[in-house]
Amino acid sequence: MKRNLFLIIALFLFASCQKEQTEEHVLTQEDIISLQEIGANNADKIDFNGTFSGEVNGKDYTIKIDDDSFDLDFNGKEYSGKTYISGDGNSIELEPKLGDLKYKYLAWADEEHLVVLDENGNYTENEILLKRK
Repeated sequence: MKRNLFLIIALFLFASCQKEQTEEHVLTQEDIISLQEIGANNADKIDFNGTFSGEVNGKDYTIKIDDDSFDLDFNGKEYSGKTYISGDGNSIELEPKLGDLKYKYLAWADEEHLVVLDENGNYTENEILLKRK
């Protein structure tokens, strides 16, 4: 009798544990709503539009970005052309109509700053920040 009672309790506990494990991986309605809100917030497009300036290796760098175009004054030399937003939306590439730019990759830092990236589009050891005017 004790053996049967022990067996029934063991089976009941085993079944309870199995049920908890499967319910642990089920998303609740609150979880789904929270994930949707996070996704919507992260999908906001960064607004690169504006004028930013600073020094890049001791040379003045002032850029005005307007949607998909830019005007740049770098060390007294003027460039204009198109901007292309990267796949993740956090950085842009400048493609001048004429000439070649060494610092043509910029990344979003915050509402007030852009970071100048190296020739390959990578972050430099010492960040070069451009401040919004």
